[in-house]
Amino acid sequence: MQFEQIQSLRSSWRMFRFWQVLTANRASHRSFLKALSIAMKLSKTSQGLTPSNFFRLYAREETWVMRKRIHAFAAGLESGDSIANALEQVLDLVSDEDLLAIRLASQSGTLPQTIQTLADQQSSIDETVESNKGSWPYFLALTLAFCVVISFIRALIVPTFRVMYDEFGLSLPQPFLIAFNPWTDMLLMAIPMLVIGGLLTLWIATKYGLMRSFRRKLGSFLSRQQHRSGIAQTLKLMSEAMQMGRPIAGSLSTLARYHHDARIRTQLLVARNDMELGTDFAESLSQAGLLTGEQALALTQLETNSEQGWLMDQMADQMLSGVAYRRRVAAVVIQPLIVLLFGAPTIAICLGISLVLIQMISSLS
Repeated sequence: MQFEQIQSLRSSWRMFRFWQVLTANRASHRSFLKALSIAMKLSKTSQGLTPSNFFRLYAREETWVMRKRIHAFAAGLESGDSIANALEQVLDLVSDEDLLAIRLASQSGTLPQTIQTLADQQSSIDETVESNKGSWPYFLALTLAFCVVISFIRALIVPTFRVMYDEFGLSLPQPFLIAFNPWTDMLLMAIPMLVIGGLLTLWIATKYGLMRSFRRKLGSFLSRQQHRSGIAQTLKLMSEAMQMGRPIAGSLSTLARYHHDARIRTQLLVARNDMELGTDFAESLSQAGLLTGEQALALTQLETNSEQGWLMDQMADQMLSGVAYRRRVAAVVIQPLIVLLFGAPTIAICLGISLVLIQMISSLS
């Protein structure tokens, strides 16, 4: 009893990671998957320690949102749901790609091995996405700092200049009047409200699963890189099934039924229907837009499923490398663009104030 109280006290005082309120990051996903792998192993060796009981205990070691999610997952297991269905009911406990792999593994009987593999793997795309997310706090910090500085100049320095110019009978320079006009006041009031409103909207949309629904239904249509990444992940799942000797028709049907991305799910349904009509597997994927004509031709040159699965895995890795490269380029370009975005109004304000000082000094001399 005393040990449990100490553990609870330690968990309560653990440092709170505020970004986990918005979404579970990849590190949290891997941590949960490792715990899930351990729970499945212990359920076979320990008497009375079911996965649901394990996660009730494990939730004590997590904080805030993750604790609530794990308790919800344990409740789903207690109600009789499968692991995949219980994960589907909990928001962002694992990624959509991991959930799809777990569903396919459940149908194929390789669930423990798949969960262990997912827990150990590290994707370069995930690292790039995290670095891109780091640009948003930078942008928000610059926005708020910019508004504070301009508000200070607008409230204290600009009125002083106007009074001094009225006393000397001078006219303010045109760049100064352009930089500090009534629209500037409206912009200074609008930007903080837009930032706060945007953050609040994002938090509400993420909390209630609206962002996940938006990402699943429209993400591939709006982002070509997300579409290519989703196709590559799907090809890797199919390649693993082929290399293990499982029927590709069954794997394709499972992926077409449960795929989270609406656009890719439609493409998989088209490929499955073509296969049912007698079209070759590689040709059906090509007609559905999941493979290029050259890739489909290369697959048809191989005879065994194992060889085709290996080649498909290489194609998927190449696609993922291309997506990761483009996202790394975007991560390198984003922050300089943010600096340039704030550089233009900063130069205009500095020019306006400098002309005021130059004109004032010239008139006094």
